[in-house]
Amino acid sequence: MEALAIRSLTLDSVNGASFSGLSGNRETWDFVTCYVGGTLIETEHGPRPIESLAIGELVETRDHGLQPIRWIGKSQVTAAGKLAPVRFLAGSMGVNAPARDLLVSRQHRMVVSSAVCERMFGSNEILVPAIKLTELPGVFVEEQDEPVTYHHLMTDQHDIIYAEGIPSETLLSGPNAIKALPDEALIELLAIFPNILEDTSEPARPIERSKRISRMITRHQQNNIPFSAIHS
Repeated sequence: MEALAIRSLTLDSVNGASFSGLSGNRETWDFVTCYVGGTLIETEHGPRPIESLAIGELVETRDHGLQPIRWIGKSQVTAAGKLAPVRFLAGSMGVNAPARDLLVSRQHRMVVSSAVCERMFGSNEILVPAIKLTELPGVFVEEQDEPVTYHHLMTDQHDIIYAEGIPSETLLSGPNAIKALPDEALIELLAIFPNILEDTSEPARPIERSKRISRMITRHQQNNIPFSAIHS
């Protein structure tokens, strides 16, 4: 698939209960997975701030080696309520996991990797929304007085990439995430992924949202097991 010369997308700030230029409301937008500006993403040339990346650049993935970025978007919003980011303090997911503080949107899914996952969910690695991990010490919702800039990133498929040294996801083209994007973004995405409205990508890992996550967290803590495999 050829990467087309599509520009990155900048959205205006929040205006009341909806976003300027967005087709979705706060509830729908909450499904979009994003990294906060300043997040270091592992690339062909080492860790790079996400806002410095461009379409066509190669990011390191857990399953498919180096993969080109096919689309990037960004949104500046008020960091309050469901739009406030979740902060993972350095080391909150294990030793050097993350290596520095990591901020993501509430529904951004992180890879949790352990034998506990295997026993409880039938997979050694699962994807868990950040908001579901706030029972962990050092993981919490952080409301801010100033706007926060979220960045979205897509590859050819749903991939696991490395942010601040730990694995998490690229944007999954599910119906909720797609409906949350503005018309301009959909036009860009359709130019790159013509079937994105009909075809839903397969998740890179099983997605878990159930109440059993709380029990999993307790088992990890009781046995002093790290939650995430750091980038080697």
